Amino acid sequence: MKIKVIEEETLTGCEHWKKCHIYIISGTYTIATGASLKIDNGTKVLLLNDDTEPGQIVFEAGSKLRAGDIISYAVDDTTDDTESTEANNGGWVFNGTVNYNNDSENLSSFKIHEFMGSYLGSSNDSGMMINDMRTEEFCAEKLRFEYSDLALELDSSNIKINKFKTINCEYALEINNQSTLRVMMIFNVRATNFLSEALSNSILIDKGAHFIVVTTTAGSAIILVSEDLNVGGKSYTSTQSVSNGVCKLKGDLFIYPGNYDDSDSDEGDGDEGDE
Repeated sequence: MKIKVIEEETLTGCEHWKKCHIYIISGTYTIATGASLKIDNGTKVLLLNDDTEPGQIVFEAGSKLRAGDIISYAVDDTTDDTESTEANNGGWVFNGTVNYNNDSENLSSFKIHEFMGSYLGSSNDSGMMINDMRTEEFCAEKLRFEYSDLALELDSSNIKINKFKTINCEYALEINNQSTLRVMMIFNVRATNFLSEALSNSILIDKGAHFIVVTTTAGSAIILVSEDLNVGGKSYTSTQSVSNGVCKLKGDLFIYPGNYDDSDSDEGDGDEGDE
């Protein structure tokens, strides 16, 4: 399979990335307002590890992405698609337009079936950053991250996804500036810390969804909501947390405090086919 190296540049037209190639991003690749990128199902999009100019993909507000399943991880060399053993400093950045009065032609439009990322982001940069976004602009069926310092970051965004998973990440989430993450089916996190900092707004778990969070750091807090919230006729009016344990949800908002036996951590996951 041929490796195509994409150096720092800006896409202003339309581009089609095919599964028969492996794409390695060196520097920042920007998809400008009005530009469109199509990525075939199962395509590898790899980000080059570099301390000064890491591989990164940035979608500007008003750009477009159409993709099936994307496989993305950090690599140390532009001639090899071997997965790096440490997190890259760069990641995927999606910028939206939260102004509801914008003309529909200028809105961002990002559609992904499944994103599978490994060794993306660092303590300063997330594996995926979603900024000024709403559900109408960002549509993803599944987001999965492994071995990332910080998996997913939301800023001034309100998005809805069906399935979200992290495995062996330092931090699963950072949610800032009145953002809301709504999960429809699976919210399954295995991270050293659930959140990188206090929650600015909320995480909404749909009725019937499965919610499992496991942390390994003693004293780490799992904060579920930080504002008044009504779910299934029950009201929750204060921040709730559990230290060094698990939160589990199966069809209702429920906090299970205390230590947790990881031996049954996949019970009720309902997502076995994804592994």
